[in-house]
Amino acid sequence: MQLLEVRILQSVPSIVDQCQILSLKSRKAEALLLYVCLAGETSYRRDFLASLLWEDRDPQLARDNLRQTLSRIKRKCGNMEPAITVGRKTIEVDRSLIRVDAQVLLDKIATAGEELHLAELDFDFDDMFSGYHDIGFAFSSWTKVFQSGLEKRLSQALQSRMDTPGKRPDQAAHAADMLLKLDPTNEAAVRSKMAYLADIGERAEALRVYNALYQLLDEEYDVEPSAETIDLNAAIKLGQRAPAIAVPDDTLTETPEIFVNGFDISESDRQTNRLGRFFRSELLGNLSRFREWNVVDLEPIRSGYYQLDCQIEEHDENIEAILTVRRSPKQRIVWSEHFVASFENWRSTQWRIAQQLALAINLSLTTDRLKSCLRERPESRSVFDKWVLCNSLNSEWSPGATRKAISTLEEITTVAPQFAIAHSFLAAMHNKMHLVFPGIFRSDSSVAAALHHAGISMALDPLDSHTHRVLAWAKTLNGEYDVAEFHFGQALELNSANLHVRASCALGYAFLDNLEKACQIADETRRLPVPIERFHWGYFQNIYFLAGRLDDAMAAGVLAGDAISNLPAWQAAVHARLGNRPEAAACKAHFFDLTRQKWQGDAEPDEATMLKWLFHCFPIRKEAHRKLLQENLMCA
Repeated sequence: MQLLEVRILQSVPSIVDQCQILSLKSRKAEALLLYVCLAGETSYRRDFLASLLWEDRDPQLARDNLRQTLSRIKRKCGNMEPAITVGRKTIEVDRSLIRVDAQVLLDKIATAGEELHLAELDFDFDDMFSGYHDIGFAFSSWTKVFQSGLEKRLSQALQSRMDTPGKRPDQAAHAADMLLKLDPTNEAAVRSKMAYLADIGERAEALRVYNALYQLLDEEYDVEPSAETIDLNAAIKLGQRAPAIAVPDDTLTETPEIFVNGFDISESDRQTNRLGRFFRSELLGNLSRFREWNVVDLEPIRSGYYQLDCQIEEHDENIEAILTVRRSPKQRIVWSEHFVASFENWRSTQWRIAQQLALAINLSLTTDRLKSCLRERPESRSVFDKWVLCNSLNSEWSPGATRKAISTLEEITTVAPQFAIAHSFLAAMHNKMHLVFPGIFRSDSSVAAALHHAGISMALDPLDSHTHRVLAWAKTLNGEYDVAEFHFGQALELNSANLHVRASCALGYAFLDNLEKACQIADETRRLPVPIERFHWGYFQNIYFLAGRLDDAMAAGVLAGDAISNLPAWQAAVHARLGNRPEAAACKAHFFDLTRQKWQGDAEPDEATMLKWLFHCFPIRKEAHRKLLQENLMCA
């Protein structure tokens, strides 16, 4: 079958069909084809694509524009089936018939023995989608996420190729050259190239490479190379190759750093060594998705950072690994994990292990940081520590905790307006105001405030999963359901290891009537070997109720309890649907008691008023699902 080729590693993206570049003379049409070819799904709803590319238009007008654009594509390109099939409600994509040049390059880098050329990296990520950034806000944010993900995968593939044991020094140096073409500040690549040049007698050239790095870091970032690079430069000057270890000082960094040390890998087996190095890259990639931490693979000069060490050994037919996180300068152990996996299972599950470990490390470090900042006097806390406290308050779902969090976040955004995650969390607080304060109805002003702070966070850090998550909820509350679903997807793409992102996005999908996706995420999250917050169980209770999985909803509701004051009402609806009338009545009465105690509204909290408030709370897209909750609760 004829392949559809997508070329993005060039100045202007293009799609080639039967050796002919498709000329659509419409950037919207080109953007549509690029998205369905590159976004990774096999099926796209037409309503979703319409809202993605015409988010500022009335839904009916957006659908009309999509229909006209699809008609233009068919008129200009002819029949693109079976690679792309346009149906009445969906567009289906056969990914096996689409060839993307970026994936071809990634596969080539990963293949031992394939010769690479610097010319293959003769492209600029920033220009990859030039000419398409004004298509729309949602499409532009997707291009940024796609570019970042591709850059990260290329860097990791080249890093792995450079570090492969047994590779000839000149081949490692060539991989380093390609890595530096992607990122001229990559110090691991700089050191690899310096060492190679020094070893072949090109000491002056090695020192020139260092000086170029020094000048770049000084002019662009006003920093110096790391201690390891400086010491290698000194060793080469003296004709030595054993750099000294710098002694860190006692100054705490503003944003905590996680230093992923070189893994101690058994040298007796080349396969173990290769798998271990790849696992390190995978773990680095997963940790870096948690934007609240600065994840580095070079030892920081300052102390106060967290250091991750890993020892990997082969044992019979298994791989055994011990991971430990310590906090400098006292090397206090914060977290440790020991696991054993067979070689066969390791190949297929190492990415999932890395993801779960990243989640466990993030939870442990957040807890450790919270304990540390609680011991500090309020006036001594850094901006980051104040945010950590707000993060802990976010799980309380009480009026007092929410008021305190909003006050602190507003203070942070005033003194540190560039601290993106504070804006995203402030947006989250405005998203849930009507849920935390019983009797306060959802308002245009709260939605506008959420959209405002989510927009600032998006401008500051478009690759933060929290930013896309809170923007998705703000769009949901604003009735922009398809754009909301897009941003829920972006949030998961950026960091599916984050427990709160997973649970929140799953609930979002359920309210948007994508119950299959919602249940899939909820089921996967329940199987993760980490503790789940009580209010997350409340999210799962909502999801399973809407999906008709009543036994699962009941079990989740028991674990959630009254972590959020409206959860007993959902549990009452579950009991009513199962025919458990006494239990339903008891849960409904408990909801009324809780809501009356926390009531913030001006009207008297009689039962009819409390139910009116409850039913307005949830931005459920499908009318039948809204009625399902209402009718079962009224029957309780």
